[in-house]
Amino acid sequence: MIRNAVSYYRKLLKEKEQLIEFHGARDIEGLRDGFGCIDELMDSFLMRQESCRAMQEHVTLLTKQLDQANEKLDRHHREKEELNRSNGALSAELQQVKAAKDGTESTLQLLRNELASARTLMERNALEVTKMKENADEAASHIATLHSSLRKAQEELKLKLADNDRLRNHLHELEEFEQSQVQLLQSHIEKLQCLRQSCPRT
Repeated sequence: MIRNAVSYYRKLLKEKEQLIEFHGARDIEGLRDGFGCIDELMDSFLMRQESCRAMQEHVTLLTKQLDQANEKLDRHHREKEELNRSNGALSAELQQVKAAKDGTESTLQLLRNELASARTLMERNALEVTKMKENADEAASHIATLHSSLRKAQEELKLKLADNDRLRNHLHELEEFEQSQVQLLQSHIEKLQCLRQSCPRT
């Protein structure tokens, strides 16, 4: 539309020049008045054209802003959809975490039960160990007593062995003395027999 108006204005200017050339100096004032009106109309038209251009620029700017707003809105929609998908994924993960938590709590309960059983068994073992230690202490004390008795018995045995050695030596001496006495007596007997045989009978 603006392009058509400019073409029309150019056509009017061309006709103005042709009229001036045709009429020359005759009735130039009337032509001036007529063309003055045309110039005023053209000035008004140019002002409106400039206003339309400014309005067009403003409309273009608003259109650009609208496109940007639409792009931003589309981006927000995409982000919202992405958030919805993320929320769905997070909900699924939350369900998995909840299931894992329930499983972990069950496992922890089993571990607590096993720990309680192990603690009871450990206390029982501790009592048994204490009892075994007491028995071991009693056995050690008894062994110490037996060891002391054995040492005394060994000392007594050594004394008895020493006495036996003394008695054996003394017995050996007595046997030797007895043999010497027997031999001496045998010698006296033989001498007496010889004397008896050599002496005359009365």
